[in-house]
Amino acid sequence: MPQRCWIRTDASVIMGAGHVARCLTLANALRCNGFDVDFICRAHEGNLNNLISSNGFLVHQLPRLLSTSNVETPRHHGINYPDWLGVSQEKDADETIAALGGTRTDWIIVDHYGLDHQWETKMREHTLRILVIDDLANRFHDCDLLLDQNLYSDQYERYRNLTISPCEKLLGPEYALLHPSFRAMRKQHISRTGPAKRILVSFGGADITNATALVLEALSDPPLSGLALDVVIGITNPHRNHLENIVNSRKNATLHIQTQNMATLMSHADLSIGAGGTTIWERLCLNLFTFTIATAPNQILPLEELRKRNLINHLGSLATVDPVIIKRELDIFLHQSSHQQTEFNTNLVDGLGVHRTLATILQ
Repeated sequence: MPQRCWIRTDASVIMGAGHVARCLTLANALRCNGFDVDFICRAHEGNLNNLISSNGFLVHQLPRLLSTSNVETPRHHGINYPDWLGVSQEKDADETIAALGGTRTDWIIVDHYGLDHQWETKMREHTLRILVIDDLANRFHDCDLLLDQNLYSDQYERYRNLTISPCEKLLGPEYALLHPSFRAMRKQHISRTGPAKRILVSFGGADITNATALVLEALSDPPLSGLALDVVIGITNPHRNHLENIVNSRKNATLHIQTQNMATLMSHADLSIGAGGTTIWERLCLNLFTFTIATAPNQILPLEELRKRNLINHLGSLATVDPVIIKRELDIFLHQSSHQQTEFNTNLVDGLGVHRTLATILQ
């Protein structure tokens, strides 16, 4: 009899697509190893429930509700993450339990900044084990396995006092949940010597801050007009029409919407400009050097750590970056790429994170 797994995660215009994307990668790996996997997702504006269904998974859709005025949970860097949930944790837990249909499952995987030990403890009598995927280290968890794929100088200390039951921790980019296409592309040993000619611009699925437009403004400078551009956005991007107009006005630019070929696009690029999140580990897996702009507070520390290791050129947070800064750094990079036959290589991310995570689940 196959093992049963339920995944509780969400996507929306505000929270983006990253949580669903990494959960889909893990879900596909579990399914390939004999698990029955279902998703439980709320119908937020900008949800990706249809995308999950198109991957062959059943989605139990929770109703979209907006009132969280009775929720009192500490903010993190000024963001009230419980608001992302749309309801109280107690109500979300009750709705999740109802979706389970009275069955006791083998695993519940939860990837949501709005949920913590209160929700997880209510799940205990409905599952044998709980896996939490987190990045924030800002609240308590009641789980058997905790995964944080980000890089911090103190990554082995961050969760020391934040788990209320015995918990194995999978920490760092060696556990980055990347689609198998990145590992396959890495094995092809991409070469990027010589002048940079193509740039990939990608700020995640939603990019509610429209950092993409800021970068395209910088790239509209006449001396940069000869560069080929691949611009990637998600299907829920609220600025889609505006970005289409910008890209269409440039003869050597292509807009890719909800692409399934990100590894290929990265393999063709000489430089990437984008945010943090899972995509930073995709770029490093393919040895694609990146200019980063932090578009959310939780991206800052991992990007700063990567900058210290000379693995990226971190330009700063979105509020402090303007087209002048981007153009200045591009001029330096393009000059160096024209005069130095050097390649950027790192073994920090090998694309096997999902395999390591799966091996731990199967123990």
